[in-house]
Amino acid sequence: MKVRGLFIGVDRHADPLIRDLTGATRDATALCALFRDSIKGLEAKLLVNEEAGHASLRAALEAALVDAPEDGVVLLGFAGHGTKDHRLVAHDTSVKDIPNTSIDMGTLASLFRRCRARAVICMLDCCFSGGAAARVPDIGLAARAMSLGEVAGQGRHLFTASLPNQEALEDPSTRHGLFTGAILEVLTQATEPVGVLAVAERVQDLVRAKAGTMGYPQQPTIFGHIEGGLTPPAGVRGPNWTAAFPPRSAITVTGPFAELASLGIPAPVIDAWSSLYHAGLNSLQLTAINEYGALEGASLLVAAPTSAGKTFVGEIAAIRAIAEGRKAVFLLPYRALVNEKFDDFLALYGEMLGLRVARCSGDWQDQVAEVLRGKYDIAFFTYEKFLSMAVGSPHLLYQIGLVVLDEAQFVTDPGRGMSVELLLTNMVSARERGIAPQLIALSAVIGDTNRFEDWLRCRLLISTDRPVPLTEGVMDRSGAWRSRRPDGTVVIEQLVDRRSIVQRHEKPSSQDMIVPLAVTGGEGREGDRISQSARQRVWRSAVSGPGTRSATFHIGSRPPSRGGSLGEYQCPA
Repeated sequence: MKVRGLFIGVDRHADPLIRDLTGATRDATALCALFRDSIKGLEAKLLVNEEAGHASLRAALEAALVDAPEDGVVLLGFAGHGTKDHRLVAHDTSVKDIPNTSIDMGTLASLFRRCRARAVICMLDCCFSGGAAARVPDIGLAARAMSLGEVAGQGRHLFTASLPNQEALEDPSTRHGLFTGAILEVLTQATEPVGVLAVAERVQDLVRAKAGTMGYPQQPTIFGHIEGGLTPPAGVRGPNWTAAFPPRSAITVTGPFAELASLGIPAPVIDAWSSLYHAGLNSLQLTAINEYGALEGASLLVAAPTSAGKTFVGEIAAIRAIAEGRKAVFLLPYRALVNEKFDDFLALYGEMLGLRVARCSGDWQDQVAEVLRGKYDIAFFTYEKFLSMAVGSPHLLYQIGLVVLDEAQFVTDPGRGMSVELLLTNMVSARERGIAPQLIALSAVIGDTNRFEDWLRCRLLISTDRPVPLTEGVMDRSGAWRSRRPDGTVVIEQLVDRRSIVQRHEKPSSQDMIVPLAVTGGEGREGDRISQSARQRVWRSAVSGPGTRSATFHIGSRPPSRGGSLGEYQCPA
């Protein structure tokens, strides 16, 4: 008996109005790999995302079905969006021309009838109803009265993820559709071949139970009949599975960025980090990776001083999540920080990896529509904006694989602490429904955490080491800086040329002095006014430029330091 298979998964859609998914390509890849390992001689084809345009889908379906031998068996798997009028959505499906850019059930039924194979099993992990969390795009189509049983028949099994009026859900924890995840579980747990109907019954039980915990009804349905039955082999995770889902390397990193390659960090990113941050990973980052599982999906609360490099812990985890096909979000306290991080990541990762970077801060530049449709890889939010979007559009949490909460100590702030507590409460309660993205909360050293980490259900990583000392002092109107060293010695040094300090009016006063708090470090005349972009260059030169100061002033924005290489002066107003 000759067996051939065609497995299709579409996460990304060219049309900006069609919401992207997170588990469809993973579903198709898993089914293809499992059946290749389990069925000897299987001829299998895998089409994902851009490969799965409507024309190529139709051609692949015809090749798999119409050309099948009479004694053969055909396995079909589709994971992606369905529509309310019973169509399969391709990568290039256009909402302006749905009939000519999608695969309708009538076409599939016609191909089934033309197929000469003894048996055809078609698994559809999509749905034909509405719902923001479901595998169906909200593009205003009216439901069409059509029995899916018309597609099946003698020798033809159609196995659908849900009833026509139900949603087909994705499991955020496994990043599989509930339906495909259940099929994989049943087949891999079997110790001997299991009949198709027995598999269907077990899958129905698993999906109903999981959907119930998520607060939705979902019941897979099987149509059709095969004379004499059909018994799939027990699932085997062999070389094809290992190639598709390689196990994570259990290694201990020691500092060089090159070691992160075995943990899933892409090579272009490693090269960029190596050129920007010559020192490699510091002790805090090594501890987070080696001992706390920051790159293995573990949630943690990191409490460390400014300049300790804790933000880079979240950045490394974000790149690791994106490399796995998950989405990452950063939650920040201020719009200025959202814009700064957005520009920084867009310049570094947007051009290098083609990552889709988005921001939502309540500003005119917000990309709310793109985020709600999943058209991003990493997004930056203010606390309040994320809270409002997560409450107003609950499916937002289904998309996310990693949440990095920066400045987590804001939970104690009298004014804005309520917003931080509410957004964290929403995430904690979502875990009861199986929605549990990795959480990395970054905080300044706050003393007693009052079991904050227990409430978040994550581990606590505390460091009091400050790689670069924070020097505090006072600068007078002459540009002289007076500070106290750790041993108590008072030091006075001329940090700013007194000629560069401007008195605006005739009578001197503390409110009437203009002091240049950033200089070009040799790129221009001392005292020149410096633009925001120039200030950023000053910070970057302090990281890696030869002969630069070990510490510099900053004003208006935080330095874009990821590795804790910069010193800071705090200057009283």
